Amino acid sequence: MFTYSRGAIATVTISAVLAVSSCSARSTGPDDPVPATTSSDHVSSTAPTTTTADSTTVDLSSDAWITNQTIANTCNNPGNAGYPVPGSRGADTDHTVFDVTSGTWLPVPLPRPDRAGEKSEHLECVITGDPKDPVVVYASTIVASAQGRSGEKRRGEVYAIKVRGGSADDAVDLSSILTPGTGPDYIDFKSFPGGFFLGEVGIDVGGGRVAPGRGLKLVTLDDHMKPTVTNVFPFSPRNVNDIDGVDMSVNGDITRVVLDKPDAVLKIGRLDWIRTTPRGSTPLPDNPSVYAAVGRFVVYRVSSTNRIVLMDTVSGKKITTPFKDALPGDPRVWGSVVKIGNSWVVDMSTGTVLLDSTKETSPAKNALADHYLYVDDGADNPVIDLRTGRTVSKGWTVRPVGRIEGWTIVSHSGTLEPDRLQLVKDTNGTYPGPWW
Repeated sequence: MFTYSRGAIATVTISAVLAVSSCSARSTGPDDPVPATTSSDHVSSTAPTTTTADSTTVDLSSDAWITNQTIANTCNNPGNAGYPVPGSRGADTDHTVFDVTSGTWLPVPLPRPDRAGEKSEHLECVITGDPKDPVVVYASTIVASAQGRSGEKRRGEVYAIKVRGGSADDAVDLSSILTPGTGPDYIDFKSFPGGFFLGEVGIDVGGGRVAPGRGLKLVTLDDHMKPTVTNVFPFSPRNVNDIDGVDMSVNGDITRVVLDKPDAVLKIGRLDWIRTTPRGSTPLPDNPSVYAAVGRFVVYRVSSTNRIVLMDTVSGKKITTPFKDALPGDPRVWGSVVKIGNSWVVDMSTGTVLLDSTKETSPAKNALADHYLYVDDGADNPVIDLRTGRTVSKGWTVRPVGRIEGWTIVSHSGTLEPDRLQLVKDTNGTYPGPWW
């Protein structure tokens, strides 16, 4: 373990600590184009190279975004004439998904054009499934114009399109999964590797009342695109003002659902609750208050002791962090290594604390990639091997920022902001560089 301050790097003996330890706010979307928090694949732990002589590289546009280790180009609000998305090929046209096998962008059409007298609202899409054969799921609210004495009518629609063999299949209509009736006022949905969550918020039926029957659904798709629906829990507000909307934050295996209040965190792996709600669930141990969830990890406060704990939800292992009152920053994950703020890094597979600068008043900003820490100290900008505490490079200009099924996303901006992005294909199953 080592510590550092803004002006200097101090190495100390690596020490182990005992631990017992474990894809987008929304599925990662346009507002968060390339988070390192989705990283989970192995990256070579051998001596890194700084060249890509024999590797395949693909430029990644800044408007691309990542979910469940799949890259989409403008998958949120795609092709909506009212909300054209920068980087798409124009309103009401295809958008693209990155094919990890061929290293090319594949067009994925909208499920259908608007019919006469109808318009789409809140058109969104998410990506689920195997990154090698992803499924693009569209959801929208369709508004039919008033006719005669009949007022405006609304209904929800959900379609799924599987991308395989270098092309997109025909759209499959999944609208039957929606609650029958007059249609949701808004559909909010987020994906995870095996399917997607869909939240139906009831419409105002007059007098501030909400149409019943809405709630959060968990939808999985088999190889033939047949959906299986689990009603996770209903939304039962007294009136329409009790729920402003559904805010779902999906990070790998963990989903956090916020309905104004209360909040719930659901672990997808075994479909069991890891955060209790007033309607009953299986809570996390220690009667926790959840701070953050990323990948398969969750950070929470133990109510009885006020300790802040990091837990691996897959293995159940956990470690007490050194933080007392709040987190100094959002967690970032690369494989089993978790970084919280700029001052603390732990390898949850072994329980080894790799960095502890929590006593520093102003630790230098830094970023994580595999077992390397990229420091921005305004001077040397060192790259530190967290396993040894040694500086392996200075003045870095590139850094890996994420992993996607056999590819590494690399930033060429020379800063901690992920920019000027490029995809580098693995060589013999490992990232060939450049590392800095």
